[in-house]
Amino acid sequence: MERYLQYGLTSVIIIMLLLNVIPALKAYQISKSIRSESPGGSSLPERYLILGDWPSSVQFPDQITKHYNYKITPKKK
Repeated sequence: MERYLQYGLTSVIIIMLLLNVIPALKAYQISKSIRSESPGGSSLPERYLILGDWPSSVQFPDQITKHYNYKITPKKK
């Protein structure tokens, strides 16, 4: 009985690992393809959001609040 319980728990752990590893590998491949391709007209903020490496951090707190200096308006036709 203990052997079946051990096999059951082991298989549950393996399934849980697979459920997490497969999406992580897909995200890694997407991230690598974005970094290896030449930028195709996307804006700098879009690129930062896609790559996940926004330049401001805790080391530069005023960089985080500097966005209040700029007013964003809709593009006029």
